[in-house]
Amino acid sequence: MKVIWYMLNDTLIKSFTEYLDPEGKKLGYLKGDYTQSLSAPAFTFFDDRQKLAQGLRRVNRRFEAFSQVNNKRQTSEIVSASKNPLVAGPGLIYFVAQNMESIITPLSHGAEKAEFEVRLKSWWLWIFSPRLKLIYDVPHRRIISFEGFAGLRDEDGDMMSVDIQYDYDL
Repeated sequence: MKVIWYMLNDTLIKSFTEYLDPEGKKLGYLKGDYTQSLSAPAFTFFDDRQKLAQGLRRVNRRFEAFSQVNNKRQTSEIVSASKNPLVAGPGLIYFVAQNMESIITPLSHGAEKAEFEVRLKSWWLWIFSPRLKLIYDVPHRRIISFEGFAGLRDEDGDMMSVDIQYDYDL
């Protein structure tokens, strides 16, 4: 897997993740645009083997979820409740980082790392994984480990599980 973050004045504006198999063959990609929202970025996820595109885009100040398989297009509109922020796709890891103080239990304050197991109820997040394990570097407010399904499917159409370790020293 290869991840590229595009920053402007220390603010994430875009990301590109390329998923590779163990031999280095491209399996798919995930593009994110965080200019409107860090927790609900416009994004496109594409699985090369399944010819599946899914994502979220903004249309006239509303969020539209889309899914396309072999040029057959389906869309549905998502409306964010005013009291609850919309969290979608790759925005989940940034939502947790932004809201860490309210998520971490009082016993964990002062810890170097925080570990979360997230069970997803939203169908839009669930397409990526029904359950995730996230580990964060608390002082730097960034993810260091992600375990769960990646949204990619294997040759049989089954969801693929990933274990991603983020290295910020590269």
